[in-house]
Amino acid sequence: MSQLLKQPLPLRVWLETERDQLNQRVADAQQKGQELAVRLEITSSDRSKPAGPHDLLKHFIAAEIRMRQLLLSHPAPLMITDDEGRMLLTNVAAKKLLAAMGYNFNKTQPVYPLLEEAFPDFKPDQEVYLQVDEDYSPTGEVVLLAKETSIKWQETPARILLFHDISVESQARHKLENAISSLEEINRMKSEFMSMATHEFRTPLASIYSSLQLMDQYCQKLAQETESKWLDKLLRHVKRSEEAIQHLDGLVQEMLVLEKSQAGRTRFDPYPVSVGKLVEEVVDSLTPLAEKLELPISYSCQLEDPSKTYPVDAQLIQHILTNLLSNALKFSTPGQEISIQVKEVDTWLCLQIEDQGRGIPAEDLDSLGEPFFRAGNVDNVQGTGLGLSIVKRFVDLHQGRLEITSQLGQGSCFRVWLPINLQSKENEI
Repeated sequence: MSQLLKQPLPLRVWLETERDQLNQRVADAQQKGQELAVRLEITSSDRSKPAGPHDLLKHFIAAEIRMRQLLLSHPAPLMITDDEGRMLLTNVAAKKLLAAMGYNFNKTQPVYPLLEEAFPDFKPDQEVYLQVDEDYSPTGEVVLLAKETSIKWQETPARILLFHDISVESQARHKLENAISSLEEINRMKSEFMSMATHEFRTPLASIYSSLQLMDQYCQKLAQETESKWLDKLLRHVKRSEEAIQHLDGLVQEMLVLEKSQAGRTRFDPYPVSVGKLVEEVVDSLTPLAEKLELPISYSCQLEDPSKTYPVDAQLIQHILTNLLSNALKFSTPGQEISIQVKEVDTWLCLQIEDQGRGIPAEDLDSLGEPFFRAGNVDNVQGTGLGLSIVKRFVDLHQGRLEITSQLGQGSCFRVWLPINLQSKENEI
């Protein structure tokens, strides 16, 4: 050790040179926006000899200088204090922050009173909102993410406090939250309007339809008493008006159902239901229309027990089947067969409706189920584009899935997969 004391000048000169070089490298790296990597090698100045105490001391002191320089040049505010809150080390960013908070730098003045006032309920990883002067932040506010760690600093218990400025991220998050809130409000207003409009439309539509039915009856009585081509024309127009009113009423009904579904107000009551019998009832209800359109319907129940019950909402399943079967009738031509199957596959109940109609373009398959979307080859067929969207939502309520396959000009196949083990209301405690 006495030999080291006899050589203070070379060591001091070397340390100052190292410090100046490191300071310059730090400044250059900061100016270029680069990170500074420091590598420490403990070797003798004469590489042919092992490192001695003098070399080790030089490198340890150099390492401390490098560490201090890195801490001081760190872009995030960083401060190290003793247990009483006096500053042991403060980097440039922390000095700017504390100055903006009104702290007058004095090594003997504890900084904790200021920090406790700024962070009354300080917890690691919490976000802290601070009021600062406009020189530090144009908005007069800064949002910091604070981290506190206990360390040993030169054998003294100390605390290191690191702040990460997340003002930009916080502002972006607030803008996003405000945008989401605005969209939710717009959606709520839209739902209220849809609900009001559909209810208001249905009353006059019902009145008009009732009047048209009376006109139809009166015209038929007149036609029995006298023959006139004008009465025949009047009857045809009355029939067309009735069909138009029915179509408009169906549109209003679909809009009302969709609005309830989107607002989460669709009632879902799964009970044990004989699905085979339910499908048969839907087929029977649409058979007269199918016969009128000259479209044969075949129904095959492939369940071991046709009367077996499954946990479903009967009303929603009836709506699903009616919509899919009506679409098959709508997009088929006379003579083309429509087949319906009910079967179990593993833990799923499958309801399949297949037609030989016009099919669906491949590029439209992924968009089916979106509200108001219609395939590109159905322009000459009346529709709203809401039916499949409602079907998909009702299937989702059953925790099932809708599978669609189609070939243009050859027909389409719709499969509704429903879980067999869905919890029903009857089994709820």
